[in-house]
Amino acid sequence: MGERETAQKKTIYEYKRALGNLTDFLGHDDATRLSPKDLVAWKGKMIEAGLHPKTILGAKLAPVRAILQW
Repeated sequence: MGERETAQKKTIYEYKRALGNLTDFLGHDDATRLSPKDLVAWKGKMIEAGLHPKTILGAKLAPVRAILQW
């Protein structure tokens, strides 16, 4: 397995993980029901849980943002 394929698999894994965290928080997986308030609340929950700001932005919010803009 090449480096590129390994990186792609890791990205897919991380994106699925971030989306799974979000759907667990929301209690649904319907993107049409997602609001900016939901994302702010999710971010607040992660801050309360003690996640590092860089982790929240890079590993949680960035993947969701990328998928929703696609």
